[in-house]
Amino acid sequence: MDIGMIFVLIILFAFVLPIVIYETWSTHKKDMAKLSASLNDSEKENLKNELMAVKS
Repeated sequence: MDIGMIFVLIILFAFVLPIVIYETWSTHKKDMAKLSASLNDSEKENLKNELMAVKS
């Protein structure tokens, strides 16, 4: 592998990969916020209870 290819790979891993990971994470957080806003309090309580039942 020549030095040019190594440089390109370093650029990809150092700059592009973190941007993609951040974009995916922020999209997930936005989707979860929309879901949380669309649920009423009783639905939220039911989901919490189901989660606790699955964990135990």
